[in-house]
Amino acid sequence: MYANNESYENGRSSNAFTQAGGGQSGTTNRISDLNPDDIDNIEVLKGSSAAAIYGARANAGVIIITTKKGKAGQTRVSVRQDVGVTTRLRTLGKEDWTAAKIASFPRLRGTGDVAKEQAALTKAQAAGNIYDYEKELFGNVGVLSNTNASVSGGSDKLRFFASAGRADEGAIQKKLGFVRNTARLNLNADFAKNWDASFNVSYINSENKRGFNGNNNDISGPWLLAPTPSYAELHPNALGVYPTNPYAGENPLALRDRAVNTETTNRFLQSFSTNWYVFRGENASLRLSGQGSVDFALSNQELYLPEDLQSQKILANT
Repeated sequence: MYANNESYENGRSSNAFTQAGGGQSGTTNRISDLNPDDIDNIEVLKGSSAAAIYGARANAGVIIITTKKGKAGQTRVSVRQDVGVTTRLRTLGKEDWTAAKIASFPRLRGTGDVAKEQAALTKAQAAGNIYDYEKELFGNVGVLSNTNASVSGGSDKLRFFASAGRADEGAIQKKLGFVRNTARLNLNADFAKNWDASFNVSYINSENKRGFNGNNNDISGPWLLAPTPSYAELHPNALGVYPTNPYAGENPLALRDRAVNTETTNRFLQSFSTNWYVFRGENASLRLSGQGSVDFALSNQELYLPEDLQSQKILANT
C-alpha cells in the first residue's frame, strides 16, 4: 500500500507505516557514518568550556572526535581485514502444544474454537509441520567483514593521511544488514614559522537494510510471535501466496520476504582551518584562527508494504 522514496529529513520512517512508537519518526544516527579506524582520539567537553566554544546549545556537553593525521617521516602503509559472524545467543524457543494445553487456553486467538484448534494441531503433527518460527525469522548467520587501508607520512612542512574502508555487516535475519564505504584525506601544512593550516575531506556511502521488526515495539504489532502457535502454517503455497495469520495482525514470514525498509546515504564532509600566531611564549600565546566546513548528506529511504499484505488489507486505500 505504501511506497516512498524520500530523504530521512522529511520525517518519514517505518514507524509512520507500522504506527510503532505512536507513529513517530525514527532515523539513522549519522555517527554510523564514521569509520572507527579513522579515529585518533575522543574528547568530552562539559559546561562552560563547551559553551564558550560552541555556544549555549553546548551546555549539556560536547563530544569532539578527532581523526588521524599524518606524521613527518617515512611513509607508512597499513592494511587490515577482519572477518566474523553474527548469530543469536539465546532463544525463547517454540511452545510444544498438546490437545490438553490447547483446551487450557480458551482465549487462544485464531478460530476461537478449541476443537478446531486441536484438529489443526493433529493435522500438523501428522504432516510433520511443526515449526520454530523464532528460528526461521532470527536464525540466520550473518557474515561480518571489515576492510581498511591507510597511508600516512610527509615532511615537516606537509603531512598527509589517506584511508579507505568498507564495512559489510550481515544480520540474524535474512535480507537485512549494513554496508558502509568510506574514503578520507587529511592534510596538515606549516607554511611558515607562525602559520599553519589543515584540510580534511571525506566521503561516505552507506546502505542500511533495517526491516520492520526492530521498529515495531507495540504489543499489537505483527512481530509478536507469542500468540502464533508452532502448528500454524505461515509458509507460502506453490504460487507464492502467503496465508493469513489468524493469531496475529500479520504473517511475519510475508513481512520479512516482501516488505522493504532500506535507507541509502551519500555524505560529503569538508573542513578547513588555519592559524596565525602573533606571538608565542612559554606561558602565553596569541593567535588568529579561521575555520569553515561543509557537510552535505543525501539520504534516500524506501519504505514499501505490498497492499496485499495481511496488515495492509484492513487499511484505507491511501
